[in-house]
Amino acid sequence: MEWAFLWVVGGWWAGGIMERLAAVTLQRVAPDPSLRPLSIRFLFPLGCAVGFTVICFVHTDTEERVIGCFLFLFLSAALLTDLWCRLIPDRLTIPAFFLFFLLRLVDGKAASSLIGAFLCGGVLVLAAYLSGGGMGGGDVKLATAAGAALGWPVAVVGLALAIMLGGVVSTVLLLVGKVGRKTALPFAPFLLAGFLSAFLWGQMLADWYLSLLG
Repeated sequence: MEWAFLWVVGGWWAGGIMERLAAVTLQRVAPDPSLRPLSIRFLFPLGCAVGFTVICFVHTDTEERVIGCFLFLFLSAALLTDLWCRLIPDRLTIPAFFLFFLLRLVDGKAASSLIGAFLCGGVLVLAAYLSGGGMGGGDVKLATAAGAALGWPVAVVGLALAIMLGGVVSTVLLLVGKVGRKTALPFAPFLLAGFLSAFLWGQMLADWYLSLLG
């Protein structure tokens, strides 16, 4: 169990750094304390510790564990910036894309990485066009980076899960009167849920779906 303890400690430490990095990417070296309450500064590292532990239990391959932990960190940081300011900055998403592509290049899966990035980014570009601005450019770039991390076909599973989850939550909030038809909800939480679920179980879902087609 020593390795599990190391993943917990590593997740807590990395989460603390990423929470600060999320603020720095918004050019808030000393953010308004109201945007970074003490509860967030405690819960974010805790969530990262839990996330790292789950990832290391589900995946036994070291390279996949590393990619999964980086993916979780970047998606979580984007979640914070999106909730704080409704913005996912380029200084977060663009380095993430190149990092994930390089990791997949070393792993021998560069083609799969590029296909995943292209498909996820392309689908959200189309969604942004059709929604008339309801989908932001930061969401598109974040999905592109996550697509590079997951690769084909798992990335498509993650995006589909994110879109379905976002649609369900939006519909429920609309029915209970919490939002209007033109209210734009932060999409990063759904991207986090969809892509993380796909990383953990997406290959199994993709294989099952492709088996139905074949």
